[in-house]
Amino acid sequence: MTVPLLGLAADPLIPCGTGKIMCTLADLGCLAEKIIDFLLLYLAAPLAVISMLIGGILMITAGGNQNQLERSKSIFYNTVIGIIIAFGAWLIVNLILQNLLDPDSFKNPLDTIETCKKII
Repeated sequence: MTVPLLGLAADPLIPCGTGKIMCTLADLGCLAEKIIDFLLLYLAAPLAVISMLIGGILMITAGGNQNQLERSKSIFYNTVIGIIIAFGAWLIVNLILQNLLDPDSFKNPLDTIETCKKII
């Protein structure tokens, strides 16, 4: 789990602010994107896996105890709902920001992919 985190250390949060390169509004968006990606991919996803493991262990060790079984089902349900909310919010914000900040967003996306141009 620490190996992917080491890969983040090589890429600075903001590629500006050092030397003669001045920061712009686009760099603020880049910073927000990197922070959100870190929170979702390196924090929320592993926590969801750990939560599912805990729910599974509780379900296996319930041994007929209805309270523990209900608790494990609640953990599963809350984990799935939390991940759906987190990634759904990311999807909505990402789509809105890409369409607002990119003036060429209404072009055909297949035109920008080299392999699709060769196939079509």
